[in-house]
Amino acid sequence: MHVTSPGWTGGTATFNAPWPPHPVPELLTQALDALRVARRLTISEQVTSDTSRPAPIAMTVHDTGTAFLATEVTVQVPCGVAC
Repeated sequence: MHVTSPGWTGGTATFNAPWPPHPVPELLTQALDALRVARRLTISEQVTSDTSRPAPIAMTVHDTGTAFLATEVTVQVPCGVAC
C-alpha cells in the first residue's frame, strides 16, 4: 500500500491482513459503543475492482454514529430463533 496526503511524507506500508478475520467480541462492543455516542462521523470510501484504470474519486459521507449504525450493522439471529 502506498499512502500519500498533503502535508505528510507518506510512503509504502506492507502488512498481512489475516482472512477470515478473527472474532474479538470485546473490540466489536467497544466500536459499537463509540459509534453510538459519536455526534459526527466522516467516512471516505474509494472502491474499485478494476485496477487497470485510475482510482475513482473518493466518496465522503458525514453522518452521526447512530445513523451510520442504522445503515451498516446487521444482526444475525440463529436460525432456530427466527427462521
